[in-house]
Amino acid sequence: MDFGAARIGLAVMEDSAGIATPLPPLNSPEGLKKAAALIDQAGRQRSAEAIVLGVPESEDHPRMARVCRMLGEELRALGWQVDEVDESFTSVQATETMRNEGLKASQIRKRLDSEAACAILDRWRGGLA
Repeated sequence: MDFGAARIGLAVMEDSAGIATPLPPLNSPEGLKKAAALIDQAGRQRSAEAIVLGVPESEDHPRMARVCRMLGEELRALGWQVDEVDESFTSVQATETMRNEGLKASQIRKRLDSEAACAILDRWRGGLA
């Protein structure tokens, strides 16, 4: 998941295939408890086993890193296994990939958060190998 103030990018990965698939993003609500409840609902609807949470590890975003970790704690309190992965530059990576695929700027904006979530899942899977 790619958590942001405006949107929450979501993606799923099947263990057997190891391919991340973007899902429609969620609009971020006010407050981490409400965000956790939305994410909890989305995870349960898809029978997810765990949540992979992107956390910005660069020194440029210490406040957002703190917020993401607090969201992780809210999700853990709801019973989720939460794995944290450095999400630095995943939006840049996703934007570049979509540009190379020939998508227009308007298409990129609509898909960016969930494509970044795919990049986060790919990093997580790479870290398990």
